[in-house]
Amino acid sequence: MVRSLWIIALLFLPTVALAHSGATDSRGGHRCETNCERHGFTYGQYHFHPTTMDDVQLKRYNRFRTSLCTRIRKRFAQSPTAFVRVSERIQKRFSFNCGGAGSAPRETGPETRKRFRSVSRVNQEEKAERVTVNRVIDGDTVEVRLNNGIKETVRIIGIDAPEVDLFQDKAQCFSSEAFVYLRQKLGKNRAELLRQPGDNRDKYGRLLRYIHFRGEDVGRELLSEGFARFYPWFSHPREEDYNNAQLEAQNAQRGLWGECL
Repeated sequence: MVRSLWIIALLFLPTVALAHSGATDSRGGHRCETNCERHGFTYGQYHFHPTTMDDVQLKRYNRFRTSLCTRIRKRFAQSPTAFVRVSERIQKRFSFNCGGAGSAPRETGPETRKRFRSVSRVNQEEKAERVTVNRVIDGDTVEVRLNNGIKETVRIIGIDAPEVDLFQDKAQCFSSEAFVYLRQKLGKNRAELLRQPGDNRDKYGRLLRYIHFRGEDVGRELLSEGFARFYPWFSHPREEDYNNAQLEAQNAQRGLWGECL
């Protein structure tokens, strides 16, 4: 009963937030007051922009979202109809959804990491280049700083993550989740870029690379966890492995395969 009252109070109590002019509160959220319809919101609607948050706001946002969604999933696990009704209120109230009633945030523990580590091994012809991650742009693109100080935009080979839109009016399903996941994983750490035979850059001038982080193939991890789709229009040595990773996610209905129609 107490848990239900907490959820109801959270949904209907006013939230202290700033206007859509750009300023945000401590959780990285604010209310829309200008150009609301253009950005897909109603006037006064409270919402978040994960792609523009700083690290502190992103942590608070994730903690708030995880806590709220976990409580709702547990409370309405045996009542799908009520779960959908409450989820719709969450969507209107905070501009994010909590996914399916049976899903829950997954921890990336030792058993999970085994799926990604050394599955696509670096062969003798691959030469890894150590770089520093400056920022994550979306679920399949990052900006890095090379050892010579030059900044480059890198498109991860073989995957296609849902498109992120700054104001979320054109954002594809699961784009924010993919962005947040990759940002939390890479942060501003050192990573390895691996080039494969074929095109060095795409038509936008971005470097085409595999990214390895702490021994894990990041592209394959995104596919296996359902944060991206296999990209079939670019031939590369890991195609079969990447396709298998997507099939694994589809069969388990992970990520976008369980949330997006």
